[in-house]
Amino acid sequence: MKIKEWIRVYFSLQWHHVKEAVHTFVHYHRHPKFRKMNWKLKTAYLTQSPYKVSKEFLVKKGDSDIFTYGHTPLSTLHKIAKETSLNNTDNVLDLGCGIGQTTMWLNTFFGCNATGVDHNPIFISRANRIVKKNHELKFSCKDLLDTDYSKSTWVYLYGSCFEDEFVQRLTKKMESLPSGAQVVTVSYPITDYSNNFKLEKVFPSAYPWGIAEVFVQRRL
Repeated sequence: MKIKEWIRVYFSLQWHHVKEAVHTFVHYHRHPKFRKMNWKLKTAYLTQSPYKVSKEFLVKKGDSDIFTYGHTPLSTLHKIAKETSLNNTDNVLDLGCGIGQTTMWLNTFFGCNATGVDHNPIFISRANRIVKKNHELKFSCKDLLDTDYSKSTWVYLYGSCFEDEFVQRLTKKMESLPSGAQVVTVSYPITDYSNNFKLEKVFPSAYPWGIAEVFVQRRL
């Protein structure tokens, strides 16, 4: 990448982070429960960013790609929740939840039971400390392929860097979802990997790195 292009991308990302921070403060910090959890999250990663925590964890694991950490802007998550008619009867599974902000937000603003799953133990232990008194919200340190999908009705998968072989295996696991369950994926549909899901909706959404297509599938 040329220097001018790198500078353009860098400042574009910084501007996105600033806009998202302002949006979060104005629209979501009015809710005392979320405000309290979000400030605790910010404090937990004050000296070491989630990107650095993720990188060090992946280096120790020996992964070849150590820059895979990403997050869903809450404004984008809000759009996805509205597009899919998420409600308080849903059992949400947030796959690759990272620090847990998206899981906490979904539980707070839509009243659903929500579980965040990630393989990084630091992310999970810190998130569980923050929500330890909330019985509708929990975090689990597991491989996505070892996760129980049998009781979930709404699944969010922001795994745009996953390889085809892994997505195929993960889709097979998600065939244990109950009939009617929704699966939301970013950048690719799981209907490419299984005939047991129906593609219901596709729409563009904003992420820190650009605009991506979001796919909504339903378990047949």
